[in-house]
Amino acid sequence: MRRDRWFFFLALALSVRLVFLFFVAHPEARTGSFELRTDTDEADYHGLAASLAERGEYQLSQDHPPTAIRPPGTVLPIALLYRLFGSWPVLGVAYILCCSLLIVVLIGALARQVDGTPSVTAISMATAALMPTLIFTATGIWSDTPALLFTLLALYLLLRGSDRPVFLILAGGSLGLAYLNRPSVLLLIALVGLLLVIEAAPSRKLRPVALFGLLAVLPIVLWGSWNASTLGRFFIGNTQSTVTLWQANNEVTAGIRAPAIATANGVDLIAEARAGHYRGSWIPLSYIVGGNPWTDRTLPELEAEVWLRDQVRSFVREHPLAYLRLLGYKAQRILTAEPTAPSVLAESTNKRRLKRLATFGERWFFLVFGSLGMYLLWHRHRRSALYFLLFISAGLAVVFVAYPNARILLPVSATLIVPAAIAVAATGQRLGLLEPTEPKAQEKL
Repeated sequence: MRRDRWFFFLALALSVRLVFLFFVAHPEARTGSFELRTDTDEADYHGLAASLAERGEYQLSQDHPPTAIRPPGTVLPIALLYRLFGSWPVLGVAYILCCSLLIVVLIGALARQVDGTPSVTAISMATAALMPTLIFTATGIWSDTPALLFTLLALYLLLRGSDRPVFLILAGGSLGLAYLNRPSVLLLIALVGLLLVIEAAPSRKLRPVALFGLLAVLPIVLWGSWNASTLGRFFIGNTQSTVTLWQANNEVTAGIRAPAIATANGVDLIAEARAGHYRGSWIPLSYIVGGNPWTDRTLPELEAEVWLRDQVRSFVREHPLAYLRLLGYKAQRILTAEPTAPSVLAESTNKRRLKRLATFGERWFFLVFGSLGMYLLWHRHRRSALYFLLFISAGLAVVFVAYPNARILLPVSATLIVPAAIAVAATGQRLGLLEPTEPKAQEKL
């Protein structure tokens, strides 16, 4: 594909993201002002970056103690920008937007690496430019986009690593950085490391694998050491993830008891529960215990995190069959793209319908064309398909541990962009809409 077409897709991606930013995510920016949204993670990451840049403290604000509520991968680059140019939230938005544009470029590079035909590269980049979840996370959520960028970069480096071991080593560093943005990448690091060991064992060329593991683990150890020095415990996760874990895995989301409170945002929660709106989704902590034991806690942060984690363990241990049914509810939500219950976010009916329409269409596009594309990829490039399956499987496991929100599914959906483009191109060729082209030769396992 010619270079001018790459610039076209970048310009397209930038245009739609700016339109969404100024007319949906932050309409106040059109008048020259900027307000951090309270329904996303913007305020947390801005507060952490500003505190780090201005005072050298990892805290939400000067009135808060040091914290591990969010991981540092997204915070550190924004803190550097704040240190250089001032603590303006628009710099954080600009950083996330740049990461989103780099994802479009990286998707094109993945398509060239896996298939090599101009049509598949063009379809892949167009999909990345116009994909609703990628547009939303580029302008309203600060953590998902850089996490996805480093995850996809690791996939690209692993595919290149078949002929140059240095790329395998760099893939470890990329996954380590992805972890610092989203600790749920830990499962993927373990699975990739295991596969690399299996591949390298016959030839006993394990040095690149060992260096891969070192670069992947080093950022995690540094984050844990920071928490040990500031919070008194070697903690490698982030406490907000544990809160979310309980919000998505409890007796109410499993449908075995009613919410602890009767109404919220003017909605009858008991009626919502009977209608199954909470099953397989996530709900505020107040729906589970009647209050918010996280924000109103008297325990230190890491002790509260242990208590929250124990609640999840107790639920699974005491209700194993209900937990299995909960996993089934989550699978159903993956297929139906059911929106969050009306009382949870207090969104208008039209906004809920629009979000569901966008996510439903996106999800089934990748389910159908992504599955077909993985079948074609398996027959054309088996090693590439194996790594794609590994990344998809790790992403799906996280969805079932958490909940099937479009954001949580983003690593899976984004990984399926290139396979889906392969299937779309093959369909177009079969219908005579595209000229037949030969993909790259099949790789050896």
